[in-house]
Amino acid sequence: MPENKEIRFIKPCRHPEEVHRTLTPEYAASLLTTGRVAQINLDNCSLQRMEQLPPEPTLRDAEEVGLLPLVQILQSAPVALSAIGVNEMPDCRVGGAKLAYERFCAVFWPGHKDDIEATHRAYDGSSTERKVEFSELNEGARCTYGGAYVALLQMQSINRTYSSLSPEAKFEAYLHSIIGMLGIVSAFELEIAKYAFWDLTDGEINRLPERVRVGRKDIKENFTRSCRAA
Repeated sequence: MPENKEIRFIKPCRHPEEVHRTLTPEYAASLLTTGRVAQINLDNCSLQRMEQLPPEPTLRDAEEVGLLPLVQILQSAPVALSAIGVNEMPDCRVGGAKLAYERFCAVFWPGHKDDIEATHRAYDGSSTERKVEFSELNEGARCTYGGAYVALLQMQSINRTYSSLSPEAKFEAYLHSIIGMLGIVSAFELEIAKYAFWDLTDGEINRLPERVRVGRKDIKENFTRSCRAA
């Protein structure tokens, strides 16, 4: 079984003044006192880890695929869980991913209840398509994902194609190209682009306030880091 890094819990949207929070049983319990619940949304990669597990997985098996932190939080904290990552998969992968998810929950989170709207989606089990093609999504899905999809691809394209440009020139190229392609600029993706093109020396990075330094590192790793297929 291939080596996997441990699963990480990331709060995707934070207020500017918020710092990183560690998902702990104590934090999850504190949310209940305010009428809220901690929601864990499993992405495509997390579900693929579950598919690596044997039919009757042990804690050791979960640890080998990097899922032990998830098991520990499920067994000790009041949280909600969804396999929302099935929406990132081609139809031919959904059935196996759902089975692996349900088997994982049955073993490590007995008595749980799924949110039908967050965990399940319609799919064609006989499909042989291996990729999700953006052009083949319905109009509503393209409108929902399209802006961010194009913006993030363009950031990566500019970084690779125009690597010799200054950070300011890259940002200017991004801004003009997005206006030309979409006719609209999202403040969210604009903030990501600012950090994506911000090229600093190690010394300059170390002189930044910790909040800025950590935020810059997270954005670069999550949105602009090049990945190699396994």
